[in-house]
Amino acid sequence: MSNSTTKLARVAMIFNRLTPDQLVSAGTAAVNGMDGNPKLTAPPIAIADLKGGLQSLSTSVAAAQDGGKTAIAERNKQFRAFVKMLKKEAVYVEDVSGTDPTVITAAGFQVMAGPTPAPPLIKSVVEKLVQDGPGQQKVFVEPQAGTRMLEIQSGEQGPNNTPPASWTTIQAPSARPAPVVSGLTPGKVYVFQARAFGKSGWSEWSDPVIKMTT
Repeated sequence: MSNSTTKLARVAMIFNRLTPDQLVSAGTAAVNGMDGNPKLTAPPIAIADLKGGLQSLSTSVAAAQDGGKTAIAERNKQFRAFVKMLKKEAVYVEDVSGTDPTVITAAGFQVMAGPTPAPPLIKSVVEKLVQDGPGQQKVFVEPQAGTRMLEIQSGEQGPNNTPPASWTTIQAPSARPAPVVSGLTPGKVYVFQARAFGKSGWSEWSDPVIKMTT
């Protein structure tokens, strides 16, 4: 039995989207994978019947190559019939596999791919700082796809160019328009850094950018 943190393995049910030749290949893989498979002892479609359906499909596909309407109609009929057979077998294979995708691949089916994990955000970059008004700086952060929120920290530079003793942090929904840091003391030198937040979490803080505020 699965729990909230365990995902069941699923077969990629793409049979209807295959070409007739591709369906023959998929059927051949399923027949070879299921025939004599010790984990699949009671399929809903007997292997002999699955082989028969595959043979009927293969014959109709070959016959339809001349483009005759009757042959094409028969190929389409056999295509639909064999898709139904494969779907029944696939559901059975899923039930047997539980959370083990190797049972699906061993049976000749493809495993349905899950969502692609979001790539981690790269280190943020502060492109420039622009004076916006007395005690204000516009912080231009390089836009990055996948950003859901920006965080900008600023602090007065310490003695002898040491890092700030404390930081003030603001958040913004995006890099454009450029977020504005306010409440700065004119004539003081400040250090600014930014980082981005996305599906994969926070990026690294940008390299510090230093500027005197007027």
